[in-house]
Amino acid sequence: MNYAKRELKRARNKIVPLLEPFAILALLALFVLPALVLVNLTPISNNQTRNMNNVLGVEDQPGNTGIVMVGGTHNVITNERFEAQADGTQTYATTLKARNSGTYSKPILQIDNPSGHDVNVQFSSYSSMSLYSDVSLRYDSNLVSLVNAQGAVNTGKITVASDKTITVYLEVTNTLPISFDQNLQIQVKVL
Repeated sequence: MNYAKRELKRARNKIVPLLEPFAILALLALFVLPALVLVNLTPISNNQTRNMNNVLGVEDQPGNTGIVMVGGTHNVITNERFEAQADGTQTYATTLKARNSGTYSKPILQIDNPSGHDVNVQFSSYSSMSLYSDVSLRYDSNLVSLVNAQGAVNTGKITVASDKTITVYLEVTNTLPISFDQNLQIQVKVL
């Protein structure tokens, strides 16, 4: 009889260290899970700021509009960069190489609007010197002028319909040959 009690005690001493971690996890779950449920079920008040994007798969914030650079190579439109700025805008920058008179066009941006409403995208350009060229953005069959040959700068706006993706082309037209490289920057802002 003593032998059976001793074997039972020996087996219990071997099993108890294996079960202790599970017992500790069960105790933690006993206290942590109700706290998590309480926090999750707390109603949202006006004082709390929570991001409620993509509720039930519906996205309608203008920040969901995706703008990406198309890329590729071109003889005149080179050294392209597309960077996000701290103020929420994005900057497309490129170098316009020396060129003969004529019109040069290249796809530069693709704008995707997955939201349920139309989104306006504003474009404004900047150059450190007069370009002596007409700089425009072409999308679908529309043309938005940013800079004319006299150097007048315009702010253009493109409306992207809901659930639509458009490709924006940079179009540079000059009547005289340009014998030096020029830098061009275009600020892009979703309104």
